[in-house]
Order: sequence, then C-alpha cells, then structure tokens
Amino acid sequence: MADRILQAVGVKRELIEGVETADEINRLVTKYASAQLYHQPGPVIERIRRELVGAIAKDYFPLAREVARKATEPILGALGGEEMVRRGSVLRGPALRGFQRFHRLNVRALGQHLRAAAHGLSDEIESAFLEAQRDGLARKRLIRNLVESDRDELKRLGVVRREIADNAEKVAKADRALGRASKRKQVRARRKLREAKKGLTKAKAKLRTSKSFLARFETRVQGDIRDGIRREVQEANFAHFRQAGYATFSWVAVNGTDACPYCSRQHGKTGGVRDWQGRGPGESVEQGAYCGSACMCELVPRAYTANNESLLNPIKRDG
Repeated sequence: MADRILQAVGVKRELIEGVETADEINRLVTKYASAQLYHQPGPVIERIRRELVGAIAKDYFPLAREVARKATEPILGALGGEEMVRRGSVLRGPALRGFQRFHRLNVRALGQHLRAAAHGLSDEIESAFLEAQRDGLARKRLIRNLVESDRDELKRLGVVRREIADNAEKVAKADRALGRASKRKQVRARRKLREAKKGLTKAKAKLRTSKSFLARFETRVQGDIRDGIRREVQEANFAHFRQAGYATFSWVAVNGTDACPYCSRQHGKTGGVRDWQGRGPGESVEQGAYCGSACMCELVPRAYTANNESLLNPIKRDG
C-alpha cells in the first residue's frame, strides 16, 4: 500500500515544486525591476504584493484543491473502491465549511507574509538611499547601479530555475523508471535516481547565493507562496478524507531515512481532526520539525494504515 501514498505525494509534489509558480513570481517581480521601484518603492511593492496574492488565490489555490482530490483517490480506492472515491470527491456540509474557513485564513496569512517581505524590501531600499547620501553618491547613479544589479541577478535566477526544472524532470523520470524496473534492473535504476537527486540538490543550492534586493525578495516570496500552496493541498486532502467519512488519521512519514527526526518520530501516531489541527505535516516547526514547508508527510485514514506491514516504517521514496 505504500505505493499508493507515494502516488499521492507525487501528484502534490509536481504542483508545489513545479516551475509554473516560480515563473509567475519571476514575471511580476521582473516587471517592476526598473527605476520606478526606486522612485516609489512603497506603492510599487504594494502593487506587486496585491498582484501576487491575486494570482495565487485565483490560479494556484483552485489547482491545489484539484490536486488534493486526485491525491486522495488512490487511498480511497484502496479502502472502499469506486463508491468511497465518489463519496470523497465532492466536498459538502461540515467538510466543505471547514475547508472554506481554512482557505480564507490561508489567503490572509499569505497576504501578511508577502506584506512583511515587501516591507523588508522597502526598508532595504531606503537604507541604500541613506548610505548613498552619507557617501555623497548621486541618486541617479545609485538607481542606475541598483537596476543593473537587479536585472543581472534576476536573469541569473531565471537560468538557475530552468536548471532546477530540468533536474526535477530527470528525478521524475528516474522515479517512474524505478517503478517499472524488474528486480534485476532495480539496482541500476536506484543509482540513476540518486544521481538525479544529487543534481537537483546542487541546482537548488545555487539559489542561496542571491545578492540583490529583488533577488532576496523573490527567493523569500517563493518560499512563502510554496508553503501557502502546500498547506492548501494538505487541508483539501484532509477535507476529502473527512467527506468520505473518516475521523481518525495516522501520520505517515515519507522519505524513509531522509525524513527529519521529528517526522520519523511522528510516523504511525494517530489522532482525530482536532488533535491534528495546527500540528500536521509542515505545521510542526514549533514542536521541533526541521523540514517545515518542505514536508511531504501524509495524514491518512487510520483504516488505511491498520494492520499494514508496508507502512510500519517511514516510506522510502527511492524504493
């Protein structure tokens, strides 16, 4: 049954770690990487924030809900077949109202995160202007230097993101090949998957070298938005299970020995809806989780994990 959980994780990972959201953010930020940002940083950055929140709420949160529905189907199908899938497919009643409340709060929280990031960027720009005045640097010259730095850095980030997308596709292909490989060929398939993951890790590491104001702003915003989308998927996932009639859920750690120590300890723990509220995967940093918004663990119906030896230990994604 572990393969069904990995199937659900794979569907969600494609959305959360895909390049579409990154491209949208890059497009909006690059649009304002010009002198107007430095002439009126406050108003321009507020426009960026409003457009980002609008784009994510309009385009990506609905997509997240559809991804969550698809992610629950393999598990519901294993539990009760087509009838169980049908019951969990359309949210209504208490499950729908609970999710709608979460959605409203999620949009507001994302807006607050972006406002904080934008405020930090405005402060950085103001500090640069003050330092320029202190050092006798002409304002026009400072703006020209900042704009050139931003454009060069954002262009470099675009190249890095394409490299990340290419490596992510290699990981996905290697993962699929491993699933289809015969026992005789699995050793080679696992080696290719490990190599692909190393390439993806190296590509992601390049994002940490950002230097310009806008590049740091964009990288932080990327993380906030991915977390908002991940939470939307997880809550919708949870709602579909509740709609199907399940009230008790077990934590299933994904990534095997690579799961963070907190998630490994949580593996197999069981509780009701209220028990997991605010304490589920990706929400447990205060309790000691290291992975935070990168968490891909699952809360699945207890009926799915009961008496299932394949889920006694954290699931290894590489087989």
